[in-house]
Amino acid sequence: MSLSFSFKYILIILASIFFILIAISGVLFFILKHDYIYEYNLSFYPITERTSLEIEEIREINSQIKNYFFDESEFLEVSIFNEKEIYHMKDVKDIINSLFLYGKLSSVAFVIITLICVKRYKVKIYSVFKTSSIVYSSILALLAVGFLVSFNKVFIIFHEIAFSNDLWKLNINEDYLLMMYPENFFRDIAVLILIFSITINLSLFFIFKSLKK
Repeated sequence: MSLSFSFKYILIILASIFFILIAISGVLFFILKHDYIYEYNLSFYPITERTSLEIEEIREINSQIKNYFFDESEFLEVSIFNEKEIYHMKDVKDIINSLFLYGKLSSVAFVIITLICVKRYKVKIYSVFKTSSIVYSSILALLAVGFLVSFNKVFIIFHEIAFSNDLWKLNINEDYLLMMYPENFFRDIAVLILIFSITINLSLFFIFKSLKK
């Protein structure tokens, strides 16, 4: 196998990985920016019973949280949240902003690497999306196994990796943040992000493949 041949496939894999980051950050942006996921939470989980809050009050808090993720505020100003919850939300916002930044940087890297693949190595664009769909499938398979074994363990491992403190260790009987957004809610979001992002990936694959014809 020639060095040129090997480098071509390294570039294709890199472009595929960058596209995955773009898709995930884009889907996350859409989910956080709109009310659908918050209304889903109210519809499928007994949030009013768990919190003893009126539904309109919960909707107002949801709106404040949604706006917080996209404004310049350092701390979330919600009266029912204690100091630990507020500082944890700051950590969450920092991670989300980092994911959005990675998504933007990945967009630049994806375009540059894809252009090199197309111009220098005559790679068809759909090949990049084909490779990323294979990577996606591997990720989904691993997550499916993890979710089936124990989503709670996956959830804990994620938090231990993502956060440098233990502010995320909230009490479900005392902290409103956990009462309003149960663990299963985050499981649903994770599944939704993966399903939407892989759907985008596969759609682009078939679109570019059909254009080739």
